[in-house]
Amino acid sequence: GDIQLDENKVLEYCFNGRWSVFCQLTHSEATVACRQLGHVTYTWGLPFEIKESSSSAADKSLFETITCTSSEKSLSDCNIQEGDCMKYCSTIMGLKCFVPEDCTEGSVQLVDGIEQGGRVEVCVNGVWGSVCGEGWDRTDALVVCKQMGFPDLEPIAYTADEFGVSTGPVVYSNVDCGGWENYLIECQKNNYLEITCSYATVAGVLCADDCSDGDIRLVGGETRCEGTVEICFDSQWGLIDESGWSIADAIVICRELGFHESTVDALLHSYYGKPNKAIHIGDVECYGTEDKLTECTMKSYSLKDGKNLQDNVDVAGVSCILSSSNNFTSSILRPDQSSISVSSPSVNRSFLPSVTRSSPSVTRSSLPSVQPHQTSSSQTSTLSVVSISLVCLLFILILVLCIGFMIYHKRKYLKKMKLRRQLIPVAMSNIFEEKYSSLHFTGEEICKKTENVYTTGDNPDNLYQDDPTF
Repeated sequence: GDIQLDENKVLEYCFNGRWSVFCQLTHSEATVACRQLGHVTYTWGLPFEIKESSSSAADKSLFETITCTSSEKSLSDCNIQEGDCMKYCSTIMGLKCFVPEDCTEGSVQLVDGIEQGGRVEVCVNGVWGSVCGEGWDRTDALVVCKQMGFPDLEPIAYTADEFGVSTGPVVYSNVDCGGWENYLIECQKNNYLEITCSYATVAGVLCADDCSDGDIRLVGGETRCEGTVEICFDSQWGLIDESGWSIADAIVICRELGFHESTVDALLHSYYGKPNKAIHIGDVECYGTEDKLTECTMKSYSLKDGKNLQDNVDVAGVSCILSSSNNFTSSILRPDQSSISVSSPSVNRSFLPSVTRSSPSVTRSSLPSVQPHQTSSSQTSTLSVVSISLVCLLFILILVLCIGFMIYHKRKYLKKMKLRRQLIPVAMSNIFEEKYSSLHFTGEEICKKTENVYTTGDNPDNLYQDDPTF
């Protein structure tokens, strides 16, 4: 009734005074065996096949089968079926016992991959276990990505060993999500007691980032102006191998991010850290005049190659420190001096300092800092611009008032002149009536005298001088 595990985790049971191996073993028997081995707080007993063993029992079994319900305290309490003779096992069974960890029921994690992708593991009964790849598709992968906080974008689903084989129990199989679930535990599935899945056929995912090809950003810095450079390809944020990284490359990065007037530093040796992401590109070669990094020459890597390369290379970083200068002041940290500076609106690559991988790590104290007088100059410049704007605004206001005043008085003058033109004929009529109201001429006489004026050229005032009645 005793049991033991040899150095290869082969499970042996003492039967009729001799150690015997198991030719077959289910989760129920494995669970009881773990309990009997002293794992009081057990949760899983994982059986697995072993081709070769150093067991003293070799590949012979003295019993036919042992069947348990998983509630027994020891294998002796299970149903043991004896065989007529010693049984030869083509494969013998090993056992791995698990104890609870500090994980939340239903939580998911991605392992043996990168930040956006890996082998899917789920916490069940306090143990991290894999998901069988049978029936796994993009809808199931989408629920995992949503649960982990990635955008609601279509992921890639893997059903084999893209991210390695399972190192723990397989806890789910035949997962069937509808896509609306927020947690994988909400989907329909088979639990571990109903699973007969190969540990090399486990589910994996690659979640998508909300970015477009060629987008760049800086991460890991103390400000938005500095950090490790990340570039987006195939909806995945990735890193840049520092091989060949130079001032000209850093200038293009800062320009593309909008820092047109900056002090540019090219940082090496993963200065701002190396996120767990694939290497997208390397051997970048810019001239410093490009507007975007994608206009430079570079070497690109597949996702698989970039993931494998991530552990073996350092990544590129930049610092775009704001300055009051109108030109680029660029420097690259080197092992033999704190920095080399080049001031020019455009950079000729042939004059750039070379970068070698053998450079020692760079300390932050070697970075050029922005001097206090530069900050004061920037503030003074800002105040000057504000003052000029206020003066211009006041001048425009005065000009508008003057124009309005002139228009008002012109309209008033025109109105007065119009009134005069209307009153003059009336006044003249009154004067004429006053002056000649005492004259009594017939119409014929008046016409005659008038005709005489126009024909002789006499002054009209002399028209009635000889008339005794005037």
